[in-house]
Amino acid sequence: MAEHTETLPDPLPADPLVVVSDWLVQAWAAHTQPNPNSMVLATSTREGRPSARVVLCKEIVPQPGYIVFYTNYLSAKGRQLKDNPHAAAVMHWDASPRPRPTATRISPRAPGRVASVRGRASRASRSARAPSCSRR
Repeated sequence: MAEHTETLPDPLPADPLVVVSDWLVQAWAAHTQPNPNSMVLATSTREGRPSARVVLCKEIVPQPGYIVFYTNYLSAKGRQLKDNPHAAAVMHWDASPRPRPTATRISPRAPGRVASVRGRASRASRSARAPSCSRR
């Protein structure tokens, strides 16, 4: 097994999304795992009942600070984010900060911008889904 050589920047940036964004680019380039953009998204109901699932991170935008992923607004996840926009995301890398953003809806017209990065099968389900983003 290769020795772990990853180090965190010193000093750490005020915004961890800068580091996470760089790591995602490196993970894609390394081809060491099939879905380096997979992340666990944890949400909870209004009453505080937690739920976690794996989603695909479509984009990390350090400034102004959000992570883009897709969801069906009518799903349990979509309803939970509407009722309680606080969420946590974890990407499985050796050293990964855990963003704890507040989720906000983006314009339903935004899918046109992101449709070009989606695969054909994913675009086929577009009518049932709308993009979400989580914002600090």
